[in-house]
Amino acid sequence: MQLRKQFPNSGLIEVWRRSERWKQFRLTILKRDLWACKMCGRALVTGRKPKASAVVDHLIPAHLRPDLFFEAENNRSVCKGCHDGPCQSIEAKHGRDEEAIKAAKMSWHPGGYDAQGFPLDPSHPWNS
Repeated sequence: MQLRKQFPNSGLIEVWRRSERWKQFRLTILKRDLWACKMCGRALVTGRKPKASAVVDHLIPAHLRPDLFFEAENNRSVCKGCHDGPCQSIEAKHGRDEEAIKAAKMSWHPGGYDAQGFPLDPSHPWNS
């Protein structure tokens, strides 16, 4: 009930998540992203429990922008581990700041390394 008061669109979003349209859209996103997590690179699997389970994440959360729910550019494949960890932390940290959430999700890299595998910490020995 608290969620519904805070985010009035949450009921509609839950209906969409159970729809055939969402199931087909979700598969389209997973195929587009080659069943790989766009945050850590892990190969995704079906199911709900393993950390490598496939999740389609909304870069700008659906409760903030339900109009982007079915927009391919606002969705990407992530593993359950990244969705339940970094994605949720980023959303909690940035609250309702849509652009900050999207930017933080897009720039997050596991273990403090960039997309090429180089350390982000300027004091790391490789960066001297």
